[in-house]
Amino acid sequence: MSAPHDFVIENGVLKRYTGSDEEVVIPGSVTIIGEMAFEGCVSLVKVHIPDSVTVIDDLAFCGSNLISVNIPGSVTIIGEMAFSSCTSLTSVHIPDSVATIGAEVFAGCSNLTSVHIPGSMTIIGNGAFAECTSLTEVHIPDSVATIGAEAFAECTSLTEVHIPGTVTKIGDRAFCGCTSLTSIHIPDGVTTIGEMAFD
Repeated sequence: MSAPHDFVIENGVLKRYTGSDEEVVIPGSVTIIGEMAFEGCVSLVKVHIPDSVTVIDDLAFCGSNLISVNIPGSVTIIGEMAFSSCTSLTSVHIPDSVATIGAEVFAGCSNLTSVHIPGSMTIIGNGAFAECTSLTEVHIPDSVATIGAEAFAECTSLTEVHIPGTVTKIGDRAFCGCTSLTSIHIPDGVTTIGEMAFD
């Protein structure tokens, strides 16, 4: 289990984890998991994020070996590529408190099979789930208005997707390379479909 000296914390921001434990408990004094704090921590399998955390910054866990992650309801922002290339990650629950997820936040999570997208989301960012090659089904909530460019590109196992009537824009290459997708219903409210959206 992680020790206090394994954390570099400044004014509530976890700057860097320097340990090598498989299971890490982030101290309750942390409010922001900083940019690249756990980036490349290949030994990291499980992390306990306290309710004090409100922001998970860019690249925070990029390239780690997390298997699953429980994001607490205190988190409102998940930065760009925060969990990208976490190839061991199988499931993730994004709480309803999250209003913003950055671009490519789960890109390259090749073993991700299930994801909960909360009703607080209005935009699914560019490349958010790109190359999640084990993702088979995704339910987009009624709060979403925009599906960003390459949001689900190269999700080669994706067979079913529900696009709600609230969506007005589907970005460029949003579902490009989804070779297992057999049918899709585009609601009447969609006014913009980007280039190669379903190529």
